[in-house]
Amino acid sequence: MAASKVVKLNQKKSEKHGKKKGGKCGKGAKKVKARPCPVAQRPTIARCPFSLSRKLHSKFAAMLQILVCAGLPFSLLAMIDKTMEHMGSPDFDLSCVELFAGVKTVARGFQYYGFSAATYEIADDGIYQDILNPLGFCFALSLCIRLFKEAGLAWFAPVCSSWVWINRHTSGRSQERPLGYQQCSAVQLAMNVMVGRCMACLTMMCALGLPFILEQPSTSVMEYHPCFQFLARQFRIYKAFVWMGSYGGDSPKGTWLYSNVEALIKDLYLPLCDKKWGAKMVRRLVALNT
Repeated sequence: MAASKVVKLNQKKSEKHGKKKGGKCGKGAKKVKARPCPVAQRPTIARCPFSLSRKLHSKFAAMLQILVCAGLPFSLLAMIDKTMEHMGSPDFDLSCVELFAGVKTVARGFQYYGFSAATYEIADDGIYQDILNPLGFCFALSLCIRLFKEAGLAWFAPVCSSWVWINRHTSGRSQERPLGYQQCSAVQLAMNVMVGRCMACLTMMCALGLPFILEQPSTSVMEYHPCFQFLARQFRIYKAFVWMGSYGGDSPKGTWLYSNVEALIKDLYLPLCDKKWGAKMVRRLVALNT
């Protein structure tokens, strides 16, 4: 098995960032620096009015304030606080939570080997499993905190259609402008909010020491979302490149996996099979993703 390319999204501005030779396909790694927030856009961080600052890591309280400035209403943050208050001693009974589950491949894999797993998919429930709905957002948070500490896994696969290359003209997204056009559509705004709420979940998990993996296609610019960048500055977040085609996918599909635990993703890279995809196609795909 080839060594995976693992990249650390560094959280310290003082840390040096050097480039190494190689590309995305397991032939080297480079450190990615989280972009600092421009001075003009830095909000004044007030004291967190919620009890979360006492229950969780102080970094989570700071993240909540950033989310407020990014458009997350205080009413939703209050609901998070109430959810945590009523689940002060939750049952840690889940080995896996798969959010945006789709066909539930990850959860079914855990269940096949006898582990407990829960899924979160809007097609199953349009209210309690819709992260854009306040009730659904709180339900997602409650599922995440039921994971066994340092033994459970939350797998996030947020909707990628608004973040990949084929949607660039419609959304106006780029590394320099990840939120897209200033006059954005309702769908684009919803995707921005979705990522913000996913980052709220991930921040809570980092504060509680719970492991996660988030997947995105290789052309996605989601990691440049302001909330994702803030998360990368506050915690150690790693990413590794994999081919979905190496795991039985219908297409090669280059994919980035992000995690707060390096060991979860560092050895997942497998080269594409020449017999299945053709040597010429494999060389072209590797070149495009290098």
